[in-house]
Amino acid sequence: MGLQGIISPYVGNLSFLVKFDLYNNSFHGHLIPEIGHLRRLVVLNMHRNLMEGAIPTSLHQCQKLEVISLSTNKFTGVIPNWLSSLPSLHTLFLGRNNFTGTIPASLGNNSKLQWLGLERNNLHGSIPNEIENLQNLKGIDLHANNLTALIPLAIFNISSLQILSLSQNHLSGTLPFKSLEKLYISGNPLNGLLPVSIGNLSSSLQDFVAYSCQIKGPIPKEIGSLRNLNQLDLSDNNMTGSIPSTIKGMKSLQRLYLHGNQLEQSIPREICVLSNLGEMELQSNELSGSIPSCIGNLSHLLILLLNSNSLSLSIPPSLWNLENLLSLNLSSNSLGGSLHGNMRVLKMLQSIDLSRNKFSGNLPTILGGFQSLSSLNLSHNSFWGPIPESFRELITLDCMDLSHNNISGPIPKSMVALSHLQYLDLSFNKLSGEIPSGGPFANFTAASFVENEALCGLLIFQVPPCGSHSNQESKAKFMLKFILPAIALMSIAIAVIVIILIKQHPRSGKLGSVFKGVLFDGTTVAVKLLNLHLEGAFKSFDAECKVLARVRHRNLVRVISSCSNPELRAVVLQYMPNGNLEKWLYSHNYCLNLFQRVSIMVDVALALEYLHHGQSEPVVHCDLKPSNVLLDDDMVGHVGDFGIAKILVEKKSTTQTKTLGTLGYIAPEYGLEGRVSTRGDIYSYGIMLLVMLTRKKPTDDMFVGEFCLREWVKAKIPDKIMEVIDGNLLRIEDGRDVVAAQDHLLEIMELGLECSKQFPEERIDIKDVVVKLNKIKVQIIATHLE
Repeated sequence: MGLQGIISPYVGNLSFLVKFDLYNNSFHGHLIPEIGHLRRLVVLNMHRNLMEGAIPTSLHQCQKLEVISLSTNKFTGVIPNWLSSLPSLHTLFLGRNNFTGTIPASLGNNSKLQWLGLERNNLHGSIPNEIENLQNLKGIDLHANNLTALIPLAIFNISSLQILSLSQNHLSGTLPFKSLEKLYISGNPLNGLLPVSIGNLSSSLQDFVAYSCQIKGPIPKEIGSLRNLNQLDLSDNNMTGSIPSTIKGMKSLQRLYLHGNQLEQSIPREICVLSNLGEMELQSNELSGSIPSCIGNLSHLLILLLNSNSLSLSIPPSLWNLENLLSLNLSSNSLGGSLHGNMRVLKMLQSIDLSRNKFSGNLPTILGGFQSLSSLNLSHNSFWGPIPESFRELITLDCMDLSHNNISGPIPKSMVALSHLQYLDLSFNKLSGEIPSGGPFANFTAASFVENEALCGLLIFQVPPCGSHSNQESKAKFMLKFILPAIALMSIAIAVIVIILIKQHPRSGKLGSVFKGVLFDGTTVAVKLLNLHLEGAFKSFDAECKVLARVRHRNLVRVISSCSNPELRAVVLQYMPNGNLEKWLYSHNYCLNLFQRVSIMVDVALALEYLHHGQSEPVVHCDLKPSNVLLDDDMVGHVGDFGIAKILVEKKSTTQTKTLGTLGYIAPEYGLEGRVSTRGDIYSYGIMLLVMLTRKKPTDDMFVGEFCLREWVKAKIPDKIMEVIDGNLLRIEDGRDVVAAQDHLLEIMELGLECSKQFPEERIDIKDVVVKLNKIKVQIIATHLE
């Protein structure tokens, strides 16, 4: 309703009040003790407000209370024992607060209790066995606390229990699987086998979510008995063996998540019987064989992710009958053959990734009919022939990667009509002719077109101007006639820009300064001018140019041009109007909300994923920190400053360096041994995650000796996490978003600690970081929409 303020003590005079319902407002302050005067009160609903403090003891005088809903506030203290004295209580919702202590065993005396919600608090200890006494209980939600010890078997003796949510705790033990409808157990270290007794829930179980539980061993064949199951999530465990053919018995299944395990053998044909399936994620396993030819029977399928397996042969023709498909990822397999003759137009499909396979033949003309496509990745295959003219119809396309193929012929000029195209990679092909210069091509650089046979066009693309011959003699003439004079002219142009604007926008760096400039066509740019008198300046410039010449990604700062002569060395870069991330973190004039902070760190993770895994020779940034992350108009993060970056030659995972990154962000092995690897970037990224939420610099005066930012955070979580969170973040919108997303804050902090472990081999891979952080980002969006 939008009401706000404090609750007046005069409410206690409303002695005939039966229902006190202030759901979904902005009331703050304490719940007044005068509430205890309302002896006829049956319903107390303060859900989704900003209330704080302890639950007043006087409330126990309201002996007729049946419903207490205080969830999604900022209440503190312990859950009071006197709640057991309310004889009529059937609903108790205290979740999404800051309660501490243990779950009172006395709650077992509330014999009429049907719904118990204590989720997203800071409760610790074990689940009391007295819960077994609540034989009318229908639902228990204890997720996202710090509960430990074994899951009490007594909880499964409650015959009326339908919903049990214990996710994101530290519980262990076995699951007897008795007459439940929904069981959420993810994020607990169960570290055991999935018992065959799961088949006992054949008629009742609808949701079973147990990702990241360290479950090992095979999927029991008895799982096929779950005929009413809607969702099965066993992802990110250690499951082995094959997907059982008995899966065909799960006729109601809508969501199947088995990714991130070690499942082997082929995808069973019986999976095609699951006609209600809408999402199937089997990626990152060891599945082999072919995609079942009957896959087209899954007519309701929206998401199909089979990437990072060992699947072979060709894509079955029936797959292209999936008219409702939104996302298709078959990348990093051994699929092959031609796509011609099999494909049908899928008008709903938004993303296709067939990269890193063995596909060959011409690029399918029919792709131009995929009118909703925003991302197309066919890279690292063996496609040949021209880029079809029909691609001009892909007007919603945002990203296209056709690199590392054998594509020949010209780049269709009609592609200038793809106004939404932000990322294009046509490198490492056999393309020829003129590179278009209009439309989105005005934003691309030479990196999009490197290693082709005979492309020509604008100087910015670092190709000959059109009309010159391609033989060696003409190339030499081209260098003498065009490139060298162009370098001199560019030097003069940049010098003019610098002279005009040197007093307006200079920003000093370690090896020079960055200036804001305007090119002749009106484009605003950043000009990075090297101070040639500083030691290491030439080496830094060469390293940066070497890296920038080979990388191209939407989350990397785009290089427009560079010039080099004895008097001047400069790089012309994409201008970032919102400056660097450090400014937004530490300035008193700026403050990022939680969603912005997570979004920017997702951008940085995507950039690292590309640098580490997106090309044949990984690039290590070596100096990842907030000041090297720049923000564009839309607050999208772009990683820049590759002055000390290293390219790891093929089949070599580490190298040595004497050039140090920034204190506080450099990995231990980097500073002590000069050992550079992609894991060093992961360490820096982990420290950045901690910095983003705490706003503490790793070099803050409070960190002395062995006591560092990482140890400070580690000591505070999970119980005292709010003590380390940036105060500015807590003040945004009165802290509502942060308190509601406290579990997300904990997940991000834990991810930062996982990235910044001391030993490189213990650190998480950036691909897994992207998956986890994206999941958190989606959940934050969902929280805002609630």
